[in-house]
Amino acid sequence: MRVLHLISPGPLAGAERVVLHGVKALSGVGVDVTLGVLAESRAPNHANRFASAARALGVSNVREYPCAGRVDFGLVRALANDGLREGWDILHCHGYKPLSYAFLAVRLVPHQPALVATHHGETAHSATVSAYERLALALYGMTDRVVAVSSIVEGELRQRGVKAVSRVDNLVSLAGADPCPSNGRLVTVGRLSSEKGIDVLLDALRRVGKGAPPLDIVGEGPERAALEAGAAGLDVRFHGWLEDATPVLRPAMALVQPSRREGLPVAVLEALACGVPVVASSVGGIPEVVSHGVTGLLAQPGDASALARALTQLSTLATGLRLQAAAGAPEIIDRYGPARWASETLALYSELLAGRRAPHTLRTRRPIWAALSRPD
Repeated sequence: MRVLHLISPGPLAGAERVVLHGVKALSGVGVDVTLGVLAESRAPNHANRFASAARALGVSNVREYPCAGRVDFGLVRALANDGLREGWDILHCHGYKPLSYAFLAVRLVPHQPALVATHHGETAHSATVSAYERLALALYGMTDRVVAVSSIVEGELRQRGVKAVSRVDNLVSLAGADPCPSNGRLVTVGRLSSEKGIDVLLDALRRVGKGAPPLDIVGEGPERAALEAGAAGLDVRFHGWLEDATPVLRPAMALVQPSRREGLPVAVLEALACGVPVVASSVGGIPEVVSHGVTGLLAQPGDASALARALTQLSTLATGLRLQAAAGAPEIIDRYGPARWASETLALYSELLAGRRAPHTLRTRRPIWAALSRPD
């Protein structure tokens, strides 16, 4: 089985870490996998860092694809040529841009590789991104399989009319370690954009008032300047992007994930794998992994008052929550580890290819965009 995983990476956040460790795990179960990295001309450093991280992790077959501007037909041709030469059985895409290019490329390859897309969730953090995410949703209807990263996300996709959906939960790559003593600080990890709700967290800390715990913010994004202004007078440290956030995460009193929208955040899985309790919005797959009152506390998304109440509760429940989170860490590592992810993904591929080999289920894709000739 030959598979291309295709991603247009940003900083090494949750989806990027899932792909890195997932591709390595797939190689470990015998899949001939290539990691394709779109090197966008507007942000070449992201691709370089991601490709370097993949090689450092031991991913042997990493291929960078230059991508110039918003639309690059040369990239379509490059993917099609490589698909013909390499004989890929499956193109597995992460994000709307890789899916758009792969959707065009597979129509130029005579043996018609299967097209798979993982839906990591939506950010809708700008009008442009919202338009691209609507495009991805439309393409899902013409994709052989869409992978949901939690049962909640699977249900949402089905409600929106996507029929060919399978569930493979996100993975956590931490091996586990003895819990650290709490340093009494909160930490939040993620992109600094509206969907992550960090503005709600700052509002909640002000509502807690005197005695509110200090906060570490790990991440970068378009809202950083506004958040720095909003944090004035609070005990808040901005760390920027950290390739490894565990030195900040492991000793924290709790991870706070106040998101307005989520799939299944890797930061939450990492916190629980470290034995760190989680205070989070009850969105996406978070309630599937955070047990309210046991390994963390849940609040309604976008509600600063509810989050402030949870943070006040945390001050009295922190020790018990930490003990429960530490006790549950081995189960999180086992349930969401790379080996489980690779096994479920391989089963999905095998099922998909077996169905496509059956004569009554084969479907022919009509070549589109006459300006694109078939590869030589």
